[in-house]
Amino acid sequence: MANLIIIVDSDPERRTNFINKVKPLLPPFTGLVTNSCTTGNFASIWAANSQAPISHCTNNNGAAVVWGHAITHNSTEQINAESLQQKWQPGKINNAFPTFDGFYAAVVYNPEHGLIVGADLLGFFPLYYYTDENVILIGSSPELFRYYPNFNPQFNPQGLVGLLLLRVLVNGETLWSNAKRLGAGNILQWQPETGAKELEHYRLPCSREHTPYSHLSFAEHLDILDEAIDQAIARHTSTSKKHNFLLSGGLDSRMLAGFLHRQGINPVAFTLGKQGDIELECATAVARHLNWEHQVVSTPMSQYPFYANFVVNWEHLAGGLGGTTGMVSDAHFYLKNSPATIINGFAMNSILGDCLRCYPISFQSIFSELNSKGLSQEVLSKLLNQDIFGDLLSDTLRILKKNYEEYSDLEWQKVLYCRLYNNDRFVMGTSLWESSFGAWPILIVLDKKLLETAVLLPTSTMNKRRAQKELVCTRFPQLAKLPLDRNSWNTEPLKPSSIRQQLSILFKAQQKWRRLQVEFGYDRRYYYRIADINNVGWQAVRREVEPLRSKVEHLFNMDVFNELLPPPDVKLKFKSDSILEASGIKVLLGLLLWSKNHL
Repeated sequence: MANLIIIVDSDPERRTNFINKVKPLLPPFTGLVTNSCTTGNFASIWAANSQAPISHCTNNNGAAVVWGHAITHNSTEQINAESLQQKWQPGKINNAFPTFDGFYAAVVYNPEHGLIVGADLLGFFPLYYYTDENVILIGSSPELFRYYPNFNPQFNPQGLVGLLLLRVLVNGETLWSNAKRLGAGNILQWQPETGAKELEHYRLPCSREHTPYSHLSFAEHLDILDEAIDQAIARHTSTSKKHNFLLSGGLDSRMLAGFLHRQGINPVAFTLGKQGDIELECATAVARHLNWEHQVVSTPMSQYPFYANFVVNWEHLAGGLGGTTGMVSDAHFYLKNSPATIINGFAMNSILGDCLRCYPISFQSIFSELNSKGLSQEVLSKLLNQDIFGDLLSDTLRILKKNYEEYSDLEWQKVLYCRLYNNDRFVMGTSLWESSFGAWPILIVLDKKLLETAVLLPTSTMNKRRAQKELVCTRFPQLAKLPLDRNSWNTEPLKPSSIRQQLSILFKAQQKWRRLQVEFGYDRRYYYRIADINNVGWQAVRREVEPLRSKVEHLFNMDVFNELLPPPDVKLKFKSDSILEASGIKVLLGLLLWSKNHL
Protein backbone atom coordinates (compact mmCIF):
# COMPACT_ATOMS: atom_id res chain seq x y z
CA MET A 1 0.00 0.00 0.00
CA ALA A 2 0.93 3.63 -0.15
CA ASN A 3 0.81 6.18 2.60
CA LEU A 4 -1.42 8.67 0.86
CA ILE A 5 -3.01 12.04 1.44
CA ILE A 6 -5.66 13.78 -0.67
CA ILE A 7 -6.85 17.37 -0.38
CA VAL A 8 -9.43 19.43 -2.19
CA ASP A 9 -9.21 23.08 -1.13
CA SER A 10 -10.07 26.16 -3.18
CA ASP A 11 -7.49 28.24 -1.28
CA PRO A 12 -4.33 27.68 -3.37
CA GLU A 13 -1.92 29.03 -0.78
CA ARG A 14 -3.35 26.93 2.04
CA ARG A 15 -3.47 23.82 -0.16
CA THR A 16 0.10 24.27 -1.38
CA ASN A 17 1.44 24.98 2.10
CA PHE A 18 -0.24 21.82 3.43
CA ILE A 19 1.19 19.62 0.68
CA ASN A 20 4.66 21.11 1.14
CA LYS A 21 4.41 20.53 4.89
CA VAL A 22 3.38 16.87 4.75
CA LYS A 23 5.47 15.79 1.77
CA PRO A 24 8.70 15.14 3.73
CA LEU A 25 6.68 13.54 6.56
CA LEU A 26 4.78 11.11 4.34
CA PRO A 27 7.25 8.17 4.06
CA PRO A 28 6.98 6.02 7.21
CA PHE A 29 10.25 4.35 6.22
CA THR A 30 13.35 5.22 4.25
CA GLY A 31 13.70 3.99 0.69
CA LEU A 32 10.15 4.78 -0.42
CA VAL A 33 9.29 6.81 -3.52
CA THR A 34 7.09 9.91 -3.24
CA ASN A 35 4.82 10.88 -6.12
CA SER A 36 1.84 13.17 -6.70
CA CYS A 37 -1.18 13.95 -8.86
CA THR A 38 -2.54 17.52 -8.95
CA THR A 39 -5.07 19.52 -10.91
CA GLY A 40 -6.99 22.65 -9.98
CA ASN A 41 -8.14 22.49 -6.35
CA PHE A 42 -7.21 18.80 -6.09
CA ALA A 43 -3.90 17.41 -4.93
CA SER A 44 -2.86 13.91 -3.94
CA ILE A 45 0.55 12.81 -2.77
CA TRP A 46 1.80 9.40 -1.67
CA ALA A 47 4.87 7.46 -0.57
CA ALA A 48 5.18 3.84 -1.66
CA ASN A 49 7.51 1.06 -2.64
CA SER A 50 9.00 1.72 -6.07
CA GLN A 51 7.28 -1.45 -7.40
CA ALA A 52 3.84 -0.61 -5.98
CA PRO A 53 1.03 -0.85 -8.57
CA ILE A 54 -0.14 2.77 -8.73
CA SER A 55 -1.82 4.47 -11.67
CA HIS A 56 -2.77 8.15 -11.95
CA CYS A 57 -3.93 10.62 -14.57
CA THR A 58 -5.04 14.23 -15.03
CA ASN A 59 -7.04 15.63 -17.95
CA ASN A 60 -9.91 17.98 -18.76
CA ASN A 61 -12.26 15.83 -16.68
CA GLY A 62 -10.14 16.18 -13.54
CA ALA A 63 -7.97 13.50 -11.97
CA ALA A 64 -7.95 9.87 -10.88
CA VAL A 65 -5.61 7.64 -8.89
CA VAL A 66 -5.69 3.88 -8.24
CA TRP A 67 -3.44 2.53 -5.50
CA GLY A 68 -3.22 -1.25 -5.84
CA HIS A 69 -4.99 -3.97 -7.81
CA ALA A 70 -8.59 -3.07 -8.71
CA ILE A 71 -9.70 -6.11 -10.69
CA THR A 72 -12.90 -6.38 -12.72
CA HIS A 73 -15.18 -9.11 -11.32
CA ASN A 74 -14.90 -12.48 -13.09
CA SER A 75 -11.96 -11.18 -15.08
CA THR A 76 -8.23 -10.57 -14.85
CA GLU A 77 -8.55 -6.99 -16.11
CA GLN A 78 -6.90 -4.53 -13.75
CA ILE A 79 -8.43 -1.07 -13.74
CA ASN A 80 -6.07 1.86 -14.28
CA ALA A 81 -6.74 5.52 -13.54
CA GLU A 82 -8.05 6.37 -17.01
CA SER A 83 -10.48 3.45 -16.96
CA LEU A 84 -11.62 4.28 -13.43
CA GLN A 85 -12.35 7.84 -14.49
CA GLN A 86 -14.85 6.49 -16.99
CA LYS A 87 -16.46 4.05 -14.54
CA TRP A 88 -16.67 6.34 -11.50
CA GLN A 89 -18.09 9.67 -12.58
CA PRO A 90 -18.87 12.10 -9.75
CA GLY A 91 -22.43 13.34 -10.03
CA LYS A 92 -23.88 9.94 -10.94
CA ILE A 93 -26.19 8.07 -8.60
CA ASN A 94 -24.71 5.51 -6.17
CA ASN A 95 -25.67 2.45 -8.23
CA ALA A 96 -23.56 3.65 -11.15
CA PHE A 97 -20.23 3.03 -9.40
CA PRO A 98 -18.95 -0.52 -10.05
CA THR A 99 -17.01 -2.42 -7.40
CA PHE A 100 -13.79 -4.33 -7.97
CA ASP A 101 -11.92 -7.29 -6.57
CA GLY A 102 -8.46 -6.94 -5.05
CA PHE A 103 -6.74 -4.82 -2.43
CA TYR A 104 -6.87 -1.18 -3.47
CA ALA A 105 -7.97 2.39 -2.84
CA ALA A 106 -9.12 4.75 -5.56
CA VAL A 107 -10.20 8.35 -6.07
CA VAL A 108 -11.80 10.26 -8.92
CA TYR A 109 -12.04 14.06 -8.88
CA ASN A 110 -14.10 16.26 -11.16
CA PRO A 111 -13.91 20.05 -10.76
CA GLU A 112 -17.66 20.45 -11.34
CA HIS A 113 -19.06 17.46 -9.46
CA GLY A 114 -16.57 16.87 -6.67
CA LEU A 115 -14.89 13.69 -5.56
CA ILE A 116 -15.48 9.96 -5.08
CA VAL A 117 -13.16 7.78 -3.03
CA GLY A 118 -13.46 4.10 -2.23
CA ALA A 119 -11.57 0.94 -1.38
CA ASP A 120 -11.77 -2.85 -1.59
CA LEU A 121 -14.96 -4.83 -0.99
CA LEU A 122 -14.45 -5.22 2.77
CA GLY A 123 -12.70 -1.94 3.53
CA PHE A 124 -9.35 -3.50 4.44
CA PHE A 125 -7.47 -0.61 2.84
CA PRO A 126 -7.60 2.12 5.53
CA LEU A 127 -9.14 5.41 4.44
CA TYR A 128 -9.83 8.30 6.82
CA TYR A 129 -11.45 11.63 6.07
CA TYR A 130 -12.05 15.12 7.46
CA THR A 131 -14.34 17.79 6.02
CA ASP A 132 -14.70 21.47 6.78
CA GLU A 133 -16.88 23.78 4.69
CA ASN A 134 -15.44 23.55 1.16
CA VAL A 135 -12.46 21.38 2.11
CA ILE A 136 -11.89 17.64 2.33
CA LEU A 137 -8.85 15.69 3.50
CA ILE A 138 -8.49 11.95 2.92
CA GLY A 139 -5.61 9.78 4.05
CA SER A 140 -4.50 6.22 4.66
CA SER A 141 -3.73 7.54 8.14
CA PRO A 142 -5.29 10.44 10.05
CA GLU A 143 -1.87 11.44 11.38
CA LEU A 144 -1.07 14.14 8.82
CA PHE A 145 -4.47 15.84 9.14
CA ARG A 146 -3.18 17.82 12.10
CA TYR A 147 -0.88 19.80 9.82
CA TYR A 148 -3.87 21.33 8.08
CA PRO A 149 -4.47 24.72 9.76
CA ASN A 150 -8.25 24.31 10.19
CA PHE A 151 -8.05 20.80 11.62
CA ASN A 152 -8.58 20.58 15.37
CA PRO A 153 -7.05 17.35 16.75
CA GLN A 154 -9.59 17.04 19.54
CA PHE A 155 -9.61 13.82 21.56
CA ASN A 156 -12.63 11.59 20.91
CA PRO A 157 -13.64 9.53 23.98
CA GLN A 158 -16.10 7.49 21.89
CA GLY A 159 -13.27 6.27 19.69
CA LEU A 160 -11.32 5.14 22.73
CA VAL A 161 -14.29 3.20 24.13
CA GLY A 162 -14.44 1.12 20.95
CA LEU A 163 -10.71 0.45 21.09
CA LEU A 164 -10.79 -0.61 24.73
CA LEU A 165 -13.85 -2.79 24.19
CA LEU A 166 -12.82 -4.59 20.97
CA ARG A 167 -9.29 -3.21 20.25
CA VAL A 168 -10.64 -1.83 16.95
CA LEU A 169 -12.50 1.26 15.76
CA VAL A 170 -16.27 1.06 16.13
CA ASN A 171 -18.55 2.81 13.63
CA GLY A 172 -15.68 4.76 12.10
CA GLU A 173 -14.95 6.65 15.33
CA THR A 174 -11.22 7.37 15.71
CA LEU A 175 -9.23 8.91 18.56
CA TRP A 176 -9.85 12.31 16.95
CA SER A 177 -13.44 13.56 16.99
CA ASN A 178 -13.39 15.04 13.47
CA ALA A 179 -11.46 12.28 11.68
CA LYS A 180 -13.59 9.33 10.51
CA ARG A 181 -12.71 5.92 9.07
CA LEU A 182 -14.60 5.12 5.86
CA GLY A 183 -17.05 2.31 6.50
CA ALA A 184 -16.61 -1.18 5.07
CA GLY A 185 -18.17 -1.52 1.63
CA ASN A 186 -18.84 2.23 1.41
CA ILE A 187 -17.71 4.93 -0.95
CA LEU A 188 -17.36 8.56 0.03
CA GLN A 189 -18.99 11.13 -2.21
CA TRP A 190 -18.10 14.78 -1.66
CA GLN A 191 -19.16 18.03 -3.22
CA PRO A 192 -18.28 21.53 -1.98
CA GLU A 193 -21.94 22.55 -1.81
CA THR A 194 -23.34 19.47 -0.07
CA GLY A 195 -20.34 18.11 1.84
CA ALA A 196 -19.38 14.46 2.32
CA LYS A 197 -21.63 11.45 2.64
CA GLU A 198 -20.91 7.75 2.82
CA LEU A 199 -22.89 5.61 0.41
CA GLU A 200 -23.31 1.86 0.51
CA HIS A 201 -21.22 0.49 -2.34
CA TYR A 202 -21.00 -3.24 -1.70
CA ARG A 203 -22.88 -5.49 0.67
CA LEU A 204 -22.42 -9.18 1.24
CA PRO A 205 -25.51 -11.38 0.66
CA CYS A 206 -27.86 -10.80 3.56
CA SER A 207 -31.22 -12.45 2.86
CA ARG A 208 -32.82 -15.83 3.47
CA GLU A 209 -33.80 -15.75 -0.19
CA HIS A 210 -30.15 -16.24 -1.21
CA THR A 211 -29.71 -19.98 -0.57
CA PRO A 212 -28.77 -21.41 -3.99
CA TYR A 213 -26.73 -24.36 -2.70
CA SER A 214 -28.96 -25.78 0.03
CA HIS A 215 -30.26 -28.67 -2.13
CA LEU A 216 -26.79 -29.91 -3.13
CA SER A 217 -24.63 -32.57 -1.48
CA PHE A 218 -21.49 -31.94 0.56
CA ALA A 219 -19.35 -33.31 -2.29
CA GLU A 220 -20.97 -30.83 -4.67
CA HIS A 221 -20.36 -28.03 -2.17
CA LEU A 222 -16.67 -28.96 -2.15
CA ASP A 223 -16.54 -28.75 -5.93
CA ILE A 224 -18.17 -25.32 -5.87
CA LEU A 225 -15.78 -24.02 -3.20
CA ASP A 226 -12.79 -25.57 -4.99
CA GLU A 227 -13.73 -23.76 -8.19
CA ALA A 228 -14.28 -20.41 -6.43
CA ILE A 229 -10.90 -20.49 -4.70
CA ASP A 230 -9.14 -21.75 -7.81
CA GLN A 231 -10.61 -19.02 -9.99
CA ALA A 232 -9.89 -16.31 -7.43
CA ILE A 233 -6.23 -17.30 -7.32
CA ALA A 234 -6.08 -17.37 -11.12
CA ARG A 235 -7.54 -13.86 -11.33
CA HIS A 236 -5.37 -12.31 -8.64
CA THR A 237 -2.03 -13.98 -9.46
CA SER A 238 -0.02 -14.89 -12.54
CA THR A 239 2.09 -17.87 -13.53
CA SER A 240 4.28 -15.51 -15.56
CA LYS A 241 5.23 -13.39 -12.54
CA LYS A 242 7.13 -14.28 -9.39
CA HIS A 243 5.25 -13.71 -6.15
CA ASN A 244 6.05 -13.86 -2.47
CA PHE A 245 3.84 -15.99 -0.25
CA LEU A 246 3.39 -15.52 3.49
CA LEU A 247 3.67 -19.17 4.51
CA SER A 248 2.64 -19.91 8.06
CA GLY A 249 2.28 -23.39 9.47
CA GLY A 250 -1.51 -23.09 9.67
CA LEU A 251 -4.51 -24.30 7.71
CA ASP A 252 -5.13 -21.25 5.50
CA SER A 253 -1.53 -21.25 4.25
CA ARG A 254 -1.66 -25.01 3.76
CA MET A 255 -4.76 -24.81 1.61
CA LEU A 256 -3.51 -21.87 -0.47
CA ALA A 257 -0.15 -23.57 -0.95
CA GLY A 258 -1.95 -26.53 -2.48
CA PHE A 259 -3.96 -24.37 -4.86
CA LEU A 260 -0.92 -22.29 -5.87
CA HIS A 261 1.14 -25.39 -6.59
CA ARG A 262 -1.71 -26.96 -8.56
CA GLN A 263 -1.79 -23.89 -10.80
CA GLY A 264 1.96 -23.96 -11.35
CA ILE A 265 2.67 -20.90 -9.21
CA ASN A 266 5.93 -21.33 -7.30
CA PRO A 267 6.39 -18.32 -5.04
CA VAL A 268 9.17 -17.29 -2.70
CA ALA A 269 7.80 -18.44 0.65
CA PHE A 270 8.36 -16.26 3.71
CA THR A 271 7.86 -17.54 7.24
CA LEU A 272 8.13 -15.39 10.33
CA GLY A 273 9.96 -16.83 13.30
CA LYS A 274 13.17 -18.61 14.23
CA GLN A 275 14.58 -22.11 14.38
CA GLY A 276 12.76 -24.15 17.00
CA ASP A 277 9.37 -22.50 16.44
CA ILE A 278 6.50 -24.91 15.80
CA GLU A 279 5.19 -22.48 13.17
CA LEU A 280 8.45 -22.62 11.22
CA GLU A 281 8.74 -26.37 11.65
CA CYS A 282 5.34 -26.89 10.00
CA ALA A 283 5.92 -24.29 7.26
CA THR A 284 9.33 -25.74 6.38
CA ALA A 285 7.78 -29.15 5.78
CA VAL A 286 5.40 -27.59 3.25
CA ALA A 287 8.09 -25.57 1.45
CA ARG A 288 10.32 -28.65 1.17
CA HIS A 289 7.51 -30.83 -0.10
CA LEU A 290 6.64 -28.29 -2.81
CA ASN A 291 10.29 -27.52 -3.55
CA TRP A 292 9.77 -23.78 -2.96
CA GLU A 293 12.41 -21.21 -2.14
CA HIS A 294 11.95 -20.50 1.56
CA GLN A 295 13.03 -17.41 3.49
CA VAL A 296 12.87 -17.18 7.29
CA VAL A 297 12.41 -13.77 8.88
CA SER A 298 13.06 -13.27 12.57
CA THR A 299 11.45 -10.55 14.64
CA PRO A 300 14.06 -8.44 16.46
CA MET A 301 12.67 -7.57 19.88
CA SER A 302 15.10 -4.66 20.08
CA GLN A 303 12.91 -3.00 17.44
CA TYR A 304 9.66 -3.25 19.42
CA PRO A 305 9.76 0.42 20.52
CA PHE A 306 10.15 1.46 16.88
CA TYR A 307 7.25 -0.78 15.83
CA ALA A 308 5.10 0.52 18.68
CA ASN A 309 5.69 4.13 17.66
CA PHE A 310 4.87 3.26 14.05
CA VAL A 311 1.56 1.64 15.00
CA VAL A 312 0.62 4.43 17.39
CA ASN A 313 1.57 7.38 15.22
CA TRP A 314 0.42 6.13 11.82
CA GLU A 315 -2.44 3.78 12.67
CA HIS A 316 -3.73 5.53 15.79
CA LEU A 317 -4.32 2.07 17.30
CA ALA A 318 -7.02 1.25 14.71
CA GLY A 319 -6.26 -2.47 15.04
CA GLY A 320 -4.88 -2.45 18.56
CA LEU A 321 -1.17 -2.74 19.20
CA GLY A 322 -0.64 -6.16 17.58
CA GLY A 323 1.58 -4.82 14.81
CA THR A 324 4.16 -3.86 17.38
CA THR A 325 5.57 -7.37 17.16
CA GLY A 326 7.01 -6.50 13.78
CA MET A 327 5.12 -9.35 12.12
CA VAL A 328 4.72 -7.15 9.07
CA SER A 329 5.94 -3.77 10.31
CA ASP A 330 9.41 -4.82 9.15
CA ALA A 331 8.18 -5.99 5.74
CA HIS A 332 9.57 -2.89 4.05
CA PHE A 333 13.01 -4.21 4.97
CA TYR A 334 12.86 -7.96 4.41
CA LEU A 335 10.75 -7.74 1.24
CA LYS A 336 12.52 -4.82 -0.43
CA ASN A 337 14.62 -7.01 -2.75
CA SER A 338 11.92 -9.62 -3.34
CA PRO A 339 9.13 -9.91 -5.95
CA ALA A 340 6.65 -7.01 -6.08
CA THR A 341 3.66 -8.83 -4.57
CA ILE A 342 2.97 -11.05 -1.57
CA ILE A 343 0.11 -13.56 -1.45
CA ASN A 344 -1.47 -14.26 1.92
CA GLY A 345 -4.49 -15.95 3.43
CA PHE A 346 -5.60 -13.25 5.87
CA ALA A 347 -9.28 -13.61 6.87
CA MET A 348 -9.64 -16.87 4.94
CA ASN A 349 -10.42 -18.69 8.18
CA SER A 350 -13.34 -16.36 8.89
CA ILE A 351 -15.12 -16.83 5.57
CA LEU A 352 -14.48 -20.59 5.63
CA GLY A 353 -16.34 -21.25 8.85
CA ASP A 354 -14.03 -20.55 11.79
CA CYS A 355 -16.48 -18.05 13.29
CA LEU A 356 -19.20 -20.71 13.32
CA ARG A 357 -17.52 -22.48 16.23
CA CYS A 358 -19.25 -19.94 18.52
CA TYR A 359 -22.32 -21.53 20.08
CA PRO A 360 -25.03 -20.61 20.38
CA ILE A 361 -24.75 -18.48 17.24
CA SER A 362 -25.83 -15.07 18.49
CA PHE A 363 -24.73 -11.50 19.06
CA GLN A 364 -23.64 -12.37 22.56
CA SER A 365 -21.44 -15.24 21.39
CA ILE A 366 -19.57 -13.22 18.76
CA PHE A 367 -19.40 -10.17 21.03
CA SER A 368 -17.86 -12.32 23.76
CA GLU A 369 -15.27 -13.61 21.29
CA LEU A 370 -14.37 -10.10 20.11
CA ASN A 371 -14.48 -8.61 23.60
CA SER A 372 -12.03 -11.26 24.82
CA LYS A 373 -9.41 -9.24 22.92
CA GLY A 374 -10.34 -6.07 24.80
CA LEU A 375 -11.40 -5.12 28.31
CA SER A 376 -14.66 -6.39 29.78
CA GLN A 377 -17.65 -4.13 30.39
CA GLU A 378 -17.20 -4.65 34.11
CA VAL A 379 -13.57 -3.49 34.01
CA LEU A 380 -14.38 -0.53 31.75
CA SER A 381 -17.20 0.65 34.01
CA LYS A 382 -14.64 0.92 36.81
CA LEU A 383 -11.80 2.26 34.67
CA LEU A 384 -13.46 5.07 32.70
CA ASN A 385 -13.98 8.53 34.18
CA GLN A 386 -17.74 9.00 33.93
CA ASP A 387 -17.40 12.79 33.75
CA ILE A 388 -15.72 12.34 30.37
CA PHE A 389 -17.16 9.10 29.03
CA GLY A 390 -20.70 9.29 30.42
CA ASP A 391 -22.91 6.73 28.67
CA LEU A 392 -20.50 6.07 25.80
CA LEU A 393 -19.92 2.47 26.85
CA SER A 394 -23.62 1.59 26.70
CA ASP A 395 -24.00 3.70 23.54
CA THR A 396 -21.21 1.76 21.84
CA LEU A 397 -22.79 -1.54 22.80
CA ARG A 398 -26.11 -0.39 21.33
CA ILE A 399 -24.38 0.60 18.08
CA LEU A 400 -22.68 -2.79 17.85
CA LYS A 401 -25.98 -4.60 18.47
CA LYS A 402 -27.82 -2.42 15.94
CA ASN A 403 -25.17 -3.01 13.28
CA TYR A 404 -25.24 -6.73 14.01
CA GLU A 405 -28.99 -6.94 13.44
CA GLU A 406 -28.68 -5.08 10.13
CA TYR A 407 -25.96 -7.32 8.67
CA SER A 408 -28.31 -10.07 7.50
CA ASP A 409 -31.55 -11.97 8.02
CA LEU A 410 -29.50 -15.07 8.81
CA GLU A 411 -27.96 -15.38 12.26
CA TRP A 412 -24.79 -17.17 11.15
CA GLN A 413 -24.13 -14.51 8.52
CA LYS A 414 -24.53 -11.83 11.19
CA VAL A 415 -21.81 -13.55 13.21
CA LEU A 416 -19.49 -13.81 10.20
CA TYR A 417 -19.98 -10.21 9.09
CA CYS A 418 -19.57 -8.97 12.65
CA ARG A 419 -16.16 -10.60 12.79
CA LEU A 420 -15.12 -9.41 9.33
CA TYR A 421 -16.15 -5.81 9.99
CA ASN A 422 -15.18 -5.55 13.68
CA ASN A 423 -11.97 -7.54 13.74
CA ASP A 424 -10.48 -8.71 10.45
CA ARG A 425 -10.74 -5.47 8.47
CA PHE A 426 -8.81 -3.60 11.17
CA VAL A 427 -6.36 -6.17 12.52
CA MET A 428 -5.64 -7.73 9.12
CA GLY A 429 -6.06 -4.44 7.28
CA THR A 430 -3.35 -2.68 9.25
CA SER A 431 -1.06 -5.67 8.72
CA LEU A 432 -1.67 -5.48 4.98
CA TRP A 433 -0.96 -1.76 5.00
CA GLU A 434 2.32 -2.33 6.81
CA SER A 435 3.45 -5.17 4.55
CA SER A 436 2.64 -3.16 1.42
CA PHE A 437 5.69 -0.98 1.92
CA GLY A 438 7.74 -4.09 1.11
CA ALA A 439 5.51 -5.87 -1.43
CA TRP A 440 1.92 -5.26 -2.49
CA PRO A 441 -0.53 -7.67 -0.80
CA ILE A 442 -2.61 -10.09 -2.82
CA LEU A 443 -5.48 -10.97 -0.52
CA ILE A 444 -7.39 -13.87 -2.03
CA VAL A 445 -10.55 -13.28 0.05
CA LEU A 446 -11.07 -9.90 -1.63
CA ASP A 447 -12.85 -11.60 -4.50
CA LYS A 448 -16.59 -11.12 -4.97
CA LYS A 449 -17.29 -14.59 -6.32
CA LEU A 450 -15.29 -16.31 -3.59
CA LEU A 451 -16.86 -14.22 -0.82
CA GLU A 452 -20.39 -14.78 -2.06
CA THR A 453 -19.80 -18.48 -2.62
CA ALA A 454 -18.42 -18.98 0.88
CA VAL A 455 -21.17 -17.05 2.67
CA LEU A 456 -23.96 -18.79 0.74
CA LEU A 457 -22.83 -22.37 1.36
CA PRO A 458 -24.86 -24.03 4.15
CA THR A 459 -23.56 -23.89 7.71
CA SER A 460 -23.52 -27.69 7.85
CA THR A 461 -20.82 -27.57 5.16
CA MET A 462 -18.80 -24.64 6.51
CA ASN A 463 -19.13 -25.19 10.27
CA LYS A 464 -15.77 -25.39 12.09
CA ARG A 465 -13.97 -25.19 8.73
CA ARG A 466 -15.29 -28.61 7.73
CA ALA A 467 -15.19 -27.89 3.99
CA GLN A 468 -11.76 -26.28 4.16
CA LYS A 469 -10.25 -29.26 5.95
CA GLU A 470 -11.86 -31.68 3.53
CA LEU A 471 -10.53 -29.69 0.56
CA VAL A 472 -6.99 -30.08 1.84
CA CYS A 473 -7.47 -33.78 2.60
CA THR A 474 -9.04 -34.67 -0.75
CA ARG A 475 -7.33 -32.25 -3.14
CA PHE A 476 -3.90 -32.15 -1.53
CA PRO A 477 -3.59 -35.38 0.49
CA GLN A 478 0.21 -35.20 0.76
CA LEU A 479 -0.01 -31.73 2.34
CA ALA A 480 -2.69 -33.05 4.69
CA LYS A 481 -0.15 -35.57 6.04
CA LEU A 482 2.30 -32.85 7.13
CA PRO A 483 2.34 -31.36 10.66
CA LEU A 484 -0.14 -28.50 11.11
CA ASP A 485 0.37 -25.50 13.39
CA ARG A 486 -2.63 -24.57 15.54
CA ASN A 487 -0.86 -21.97 17.67
CA SER A 488 -0.52 -24.70 20.28
CA TRP A 489 1.70 -27.70 20.99
CA ASN A 490 -0.57 -29.98 18.97
CA THR A 491 0.75 -30.41 15.41
CA GLU A 492 -1.35 -33.43 14.47
CA PRO A 493 -1.77 -33.52 10.65
CA LEU A 494 -5.24 -33.33 9.17
CA LYS A 495 -4.67 -36.80 7.74
CA PRO A 496 -1.92 -38.57 9.71
CA SER A 497 0.07 -41.22 7.90
CA SER A 498 0.13 -44.75 9.25
CA ILE A 499 3.65 -44.18 10.61
CA ARG A 500 2.52 -41.00 12.37
CA GLN A 501 -0.36 -42.89 13.95
CA GLN A 502 1.98 -45.64 15.15
CA LEU A 503 4.24 -43.01 16.75
CA SER A 504 1.38 -41.10 18.37
CA ILE A 505 2.67 -41.84 21.89
CA LEU A 506 6.02 -40.24 21.05
CA PHE A 507 4.36 -37.14 19.61
CA LYS A 508 2.21 -36.78 22.72
CA ALA A 509 5.37 -37.00 24.82
CA GLN A 510 6.91 -34.31 22.60
CA GLN A 511 3.91 -32.06 23.27
CA LYS A 512 4.32 -32.50 27.02
CA TRP A 513 8.04 -31.71 26.79
CA ARG A 514 7.41 -28.56 24.77
CA ARG A 515 4.76 -27.48 27.23
CA LEU A 516 7.23 -28.03 30.07
CA GLN A 517 9.85 -25.90 28.30
CA VAL A 518 7.63 -22.84 28.79
CA GLU A 519 8.28 -23.11 32.51
CA PHE A 520 11.97 -22.56 31.73
CA GLY A 521 11.28 -19.53 29.53
CA TYR A 522 11.39 -21.27 26.14
CA ASP A 523 8.11 -21.12 24.24
CA ARG A 524 8.11 -22.75 20.79
CA ARG A 525 4.72 -21.22 19.92
CA TYR A 526 5.61 -18.28 17.67
CA TYR A 527 2.72 -15.94 18.44
CA TYR A 528 2.82 -16.57 22.17
CA ARG A 529 6.53 -15.82 22.21
CA ILE A 530 6.45 -12.58 20.25
CA ALA A 531 3.21 -11.31 21.82
CA ASP A 532 4.31 -11.99 25.40
CA ILE A 533 3.90 -8.63 27.14
CA ASN A 534 6.56 -9.73 29.63
CA ASN A 535 9.26 -10.29 26.99
CA VAL A 536 12.20 -7.90 26.63
CA GLY A 537 10.69 -6.17 23.60
CA TRP A 538 7.44 -5.31 25.32
CA GLN A 539 9.29 -4.37 28.50
CA ALA A 540 11.22 -1.78 26.48
CA VAL A 541 7.93 -0.30 25.26
CA ARG A 542 6.56 -0.29 28.80
CA ARG A 543 9.65 1.54 30.04
CA GLU A 544 9.28 4.15 27.30
CA VAL A 545 5.69 5.00 28.24
CA GLU A 546 6.09 4.85 32.02
CA PRO A 547 6.65 8.64 32.42
CA LEU A 548 3.46 9.35 30.45
CA ARG A 549 0.85 8.12 32.94
CA SER A 550 0.07 11.67 34.07
CA LYS A 551 -1.10 12.53 30.53
CA VAL A 552 -4.08 10.18 30.79
CA GLU A 553 -4.96 10.46 34.46
CA HIS A 554 -7.93 12.75 33.67
CA LEU A 555 -9.47 9.92 31.60
CA PHE A 556 -9.32 7.05 34.07
CA ASN A 557 -9.57 5.81 37.59
CA MET A 558 -5.81 5.51 37.93
CA ASP A 559 -5.99 2.91 40.68
CA VAL A 560 -7.73 0.58 38.22
CA PHE A 561 -5.42 1.67 35.38
CA ASN A 562 -2.27 0.97 37.40
CA GLU A 563 -3.59 -2.41 38.46
CA LEU A 564 -4.20 -3.36 34.83
CA LEU A 565 -0.87 -1.96 33.64
CA PRO A 566 1.67 -1.98 36.47
CA PRO A 567 5.23 -0.59 36.12
CA PRO A 568 7.50 -2.38 33.63
CA ASP A 569 9.45 -4.24 36.30
CA VAL A 570 6.26 -6.02 37.42
CA LYS A 571 5.52 -9.25 35.56
CA LEU A 572 1.91 -9.55 34.46
CA LYS A 573 0.14 -12.83 35.18
CA PHE A 574 -2.71 -14.34 33.19
CA LYS A 575 -5.33 -16.98 33.88
CA SER A 576 -5.12 -18.97 30.64
CA ASP A 577 -4.36 -17.15 27.37
CA SER A 578 -1.66 -14.50 27.58
CA ILE A 579 -2.32 -13.21 24.05
CA LEU A 580 -6.03 -12.57 24.52
CA GLU A 581 -5.78 -11.36 28.10
CA ALA A 582 -3.03 -8.87 27.24
CA SER A 583 -4.69 -7.40 24.14
CA GLY A 584 -6.79 -4.86 26.00
CA ILE A 585 -3.86 -3.97 28.25
CA LYS A 586 -1.78 -3.30 25.15
CA VAL A 587 -4.38 -0.77 24.00
CA LEU A 588 -3.79 1.08 27.28
CA LEU A 589 -0.07 0.80 26.64
CA GLY A 590 -0.57 2.17 23.13
CA LEU A 591 -2.74 5.00 24.42
CA LEU A 592 0.06 6.10 26.74
CA LEU A 593 2.44 6.20 23.80
CA TRP A 594 -0.16 8.01 21.65
CA SER A 595 -0.68 10.60 24.39
CA LYS A 596 2.94 11.70 24.09
CA ASN A 597 2.27 13.65 20.88
CA HIS A 598 -1.53 13.67 20.66
CA LEU A 599 -3.02 14.54 24.07
